[in-house]
Order: sequence, then structure tokens, then C-alpha cells
Amino acid sequence: MKSALLMASAMAADASIPTTMRAAMVTTPSCSAPDFECINTVQTSVPEPKQGQALVQVAAASVNPSDYKQLETCAPNCQERGVIGGDVAGTVVQCPGCTRLKVGDVVWGMGQGSLAEFVTASEASLGLAPKKMNLTEAATLPEVALSDFVCLKTASAPWTGRENVTVAITSGSGGTGFFGIQLAKAFGATRVVTSTSKANFEFVKSLGADEVVDYHNQNIFDYLSNDSVDIVYDNFGKAGTGDKAMHAIRTGGAYVMLPNGDGNCFFSQSQKYPCVAAHPKEGVANINVITGNFFKDPSQVLAALNEMKGFIDAGQIEARVMQQFSLEDTRAAYAKVAEGHVNGKVAVVVQSGTIVV
Repeated sequence: MKSALLMASAMAADASIPTTMRAAMVTTPSCSAPDFECINTVQTSVPEPKQGQALVQVAAASVNPSDYKQLETCAPNCQERGVIGGDVAGTVVQCPGCTRLKVGDVVWGMGQGSLAEFVTASEASLGLAPKKMNLTEAATLPEVALSDFVCLKTASAPWTGRENVTVAITSGSGGTGFFGIQLAKAFGATRVVTSTSKANFEFVKSLGADEVVDYHNQNIFDYLSNDSVDIVYDNFGKAGTGDKAMHAIRTGGAYVMLPNGDGNCFFSQSQKYPCVAAHPKEGVANINVITGNFFKDPSQVLAALNEMKGFIDAGQIEARVMQQFSLEDTRAAYAKVAEGHVNGKVAVVVQSGTIVV
């Protein structure tokens, strides 16, 4: 009887799925800031899921710095990228050959082409969405949350059984910063030090930052005394930062860099200067974190999503959505992220009346 009900539910869902959808696409050969006039919302075909893929009706998606940076380097073939976007939260409407997810499951994760009414993604890379946040909030987290997760894990998190663990996060108010502060505390950090502008001090303190440096007046590594921290999480990712950080890191600690492309550290995956310190302390890990390898492993992605869902549902981590845009205003969402100074994340709401799960 159960299998018959599931089949009937799937058939009903299939009958309601349209053949075309609204989607954000690049329609010109090149695409760049500040206006991203290359992005337009068009009608296109609803993708068909393959075996082991979920077709997700998208409630909301998000824009990350990596999204607009990829568009700035796609010329002269930008229009070949198809539907844009990566972060997603929504409801499974088809899942042929799936063994874990079923029609009606509310999910979050990453799916290429998420800035659309429907997206396909591997069942293995989608987790059940957190219950303590709405889908607009959930959709803003996957890329930044997974990036923080792999970087802090590389720095030996969780720090259970260790006392007085101090983590320094170089940039506190953006996507990886606001989530990273909370995740560091969830992983057992006693003290978190970060850097942002004076206007954002209360924002980062509300997330759990214990000490905040105004980067307009002082570099965070000038503020930190010798041997005062265990972990430096360089989420700003500027090439050459490792040597500036070393004096502050205790033996047994780590410098981990989330590269932003500066110095070609993201593309080269180099473990040499300037992507890591030229003169690391003995006993201090010195790592340019290769996040791409992690993102390519669905089992690791799912395990991380589930672990972070636990933190969220336990009230240890929350989303911070600075601004919401409609799908038709995706161009403006990209422009907002590209101009910088985003506190938390920018969301793109695809369906009105986002479901609270």
C-alpha cells in the first residue's frame, strides 16, 4: 500500500510539472559588473532528472562572490553557460531511481542552474533542509557553509577536549565570515577574533565574535599578539597573508587560507608562497585549502550539510539575509554582491510565499 501511495504521489507531481520555466541566464557573449546587463530572466525548458537525480521546485536561491567572478571570466562564451546559480532550497517533485529522497521532501544544497523555477541535482548532494529556518534563509547557506566547514575541519575542528581555543577569522561580516564565526563557536572555539568595519561591529558580535578589529584603522595581525591564537582562518584569502599571521599562531595550530583567486591561489592550488606562508613556524599547519576536491565528493557534502543542519536546528547557527530579490531582479542581486559590503547573504526568492519548514 505504501509503495502504491508513493507512486500515486509521484504521478500527481509529474502531472503538475510544466514543460517550461522562468530562469536567469546570460544572454550575451560577455558579462561583467557593475550592472550585469547580460543577465536576463527568460523562458526555457524544465530539465529532466536522470536516474539518481532529484528535480527540485526551487523556493529560493542565492548569489555568492564566486558566482559573479565566474561571469567576469566567461567571455567570449558566457551565453553558453545555461541557467546560472548554485545554492538552492526547495521541494523534490521527481526523483527517479532515488533511494533516500522522495517526492515532497524539502531539501537544501547545491545544484547548477538554481536560479530558476526548477533545477536538477544529484540525490547524493542534497540534504533535508533545516527545520529552524525558512527556505529563503536555507538557500543562502550551502556554498558559504560548506566552504567554512571544510576549512575549519582542515584546521582540526571540532576542538572537543581542548580548552581555550582561539580562532581568528580575517573577514567577519560577509558570507563565509558571518557563518564561520558561528561555526567556529559550534565546533568548540572559546574565543573568536575577527575584522570588519566599525559599522559592522555589533553585527559580528551578535554572531558570537568576542573581539573585533576595525580594518580601516588596524590590520588584524598587528592587533594579535605573539602566540595568542590557535587557528587563523583566512577567509579573505589575500595572497601573501600567511607570513603576517604566523607570529600570532601557537605551536600545534594552523593557518588555513580560503583562496579568492588573488595570486592565482584558487586555480593553481599551490601549497607554496604566496598561497601559504614562506616561513611557517615549526609545528604550525600551513595550508591553502583546496575546496574543489571536497565539493566534488557528494558523500562529504551530504555529511557536512547534515552536521550543519544539526547545529542550525539546535539553535547554534542562524542565517542572516541582508536583502532579498525576485528572480526577475537577479541582475540587481549580482550587482549588489559585486559592489561588496554585504552583511550576511543576498537571497533570490523564486516562489512567493516561501514555506517555513
